[in-house]
Amino acid sequence: MHRLLGGSFFIAAAIYMAVSKPPDYVTLSAMLLCATSAALATLKQYNWSIAVGVIMIAGSLIMQAALSYLCLDCLRSDALILCGTVYLVVFDKSKFKLLTRGLAATMTLILFIVFILATPTGQAVNINTDTIGRYISVNDGHSDIHLDTGQKPVLFFNPECSACSKAISELIQIDPLGERWTPVQTGGKLQDGQSYLAGKGYMGKLYLTDWPGTVPALVTTQGENTNITNSLEQMIKIIGGGNS
Repeated sequence: MHRLLGGSFFIAAAIYMAVSKPPDYVTLSAMLLCATSAALATLKQYNWSIAVGVIMIAGSLIMQAALSYLCLDCLRSDALILCGTVYLVVFDKSKFKLLTRGLAATMTLILFIVFILATPTGQAVNINTDTIGRYISVNDGHSDIHLDTGQKPVLFFNPECSACSKAISELIQIDPLGERWTPVQTGGKLQDGQSYLAGKGYMGKLYLTDWPGTVPALVTTQGENTNITNSLEQMIKIIGGGNS
């Protein structure tokens, strides 16, 4: 029973990846590792299953750090994998149990901190204007300028973020000229973002900046309140309705 329940968390993570992310080689590799970890759990190879889980979480966080963005779907998958890892740690009786428990505790702390630092998701929420406010400093490839989110919402995205792909496609379909929204790339090369957006049919301007929160994220300002949302439904409502 323990091995089946422990393995189910890894299977759940694989299923979530399958339905939320495009089938690129990174996603497929992660799904394969999840299946491997689940199989190891059913064979009562708890220490190996835990090790694979820790490696997946660490690899995910390192990749996101290297690419300068936080992927919301990736973090949710990491959380499911962590649940399976922590659950199996309790039943690991091997000579490596102290090591596996230490690794699981470390990953739990790291992922907890990442979730705390990440921007809240779902409905639009008021944000700390000490971190980001109505005016956002960006670079257009030549000079630094400030975008006014009171005039047009700003969408933070990263070309390497699979969760951004659907949001970008939906908003481009609504407004391909960027008259009611402004895409801002978080990290990487501006040329890569320009090629990425052009491939989806975008014909407006693109800017570059640093953003510590999760992507995609839409920032809007109404009156004195600056809000942010990671909800695609909210993004479509805001841009489609022409609200700023």
